[in-house]
Amino acid sequence: MDAPSIAEQKQSRRIWRWLLFILLSIVCAPFLVLIFFIALRIPAIVLTRPYFWETTKSVPLPEALAGQYLIAPKSQLWAPDAVIVLAVDHSASVHNVPAYDGFGDAKPCVWNGAGRWITAQAGELAIEITQPAPSSKQNCLNYGFDLLNKKPPHRLWLVVGDPDEGFGLIFDRQK
Repeated sequence: MDAPSIAEQKQSRRIWRWLLFILLSIVCAPFLVLIFFIALRIPAIVLTRPYFWETTKSVPLPEALAGQYLIAPKSQLWAPDAVIVLAVDHSASVHNVPAYDGFGDAKPCVWNGAGRWITAQAGELAIEITQPAPSSKQNCLNYGFDLLNKKPPHRLWLVVGDPDEGFGLIFDRQK
């Protein structure tokens, strides 16, 4: 038997390198695709409201949340008559807060009435209207808010439309 020539050895190595490359590509491709999609989501997570550094990671005491909340001047939408009042005993009253669907379009209702508020988990506040107030528009009954600021005074963030777009209403607590 003759020993393979140098050209044949190079050809054999080239084939094995290609086979190894194809095998590694098949094994690594799912991980690379996953990393790609995670990288696409990072700007949405970091650059849209509520910013991760603004949200609270603990459940605040009722005393820290109680108070009157009005639309913040830097809110992206304006609803000058919107008022949310939270009491220490977990009662709530809401007046003229506009409602939006999942696409960010205004619903044909406003949020008016009295009810209860709860902090179901850290960073979230839910208000359920149990006694709708008479209104010229139909009443919406339930809403959820994100709590902003790690320490009092907290602010309320109401998402409008797609949460990844970072569009919404900010309610500042009044002193």
